[in-house]
Amino acid sequence: MYPGSADVTIEGAFLPMDERQHALEGGIYTNAHELYFDVGDDLRVSDKVVIDSTTYFVKKVFSASFGGLRHKRASLSTES
Repeated sequence: MYPGSADVTIEGAFLPMDERQHALEGGIYTNAHELYFDVGDDLRVSDKVVIDSTTYFVKKVFSASFGGLRHKRASLSTES
């Protein structure tokens, strides 16, 4: 069960997932997108994310916590 209001606000880059990446991810994604965000933010698989009044669910999280551009990438889908 999800809370009625946001627990955390995360700033990041939100973009549609390209077909190649979608194929590599596997699984079933509806309205697939990617969210790039800071490595210090806590976002987990199955978390609910609301962006511009659209609800997405986190399908996968990849942590690139190395190098000069440390970040995390979450794969999002409107299907839970």
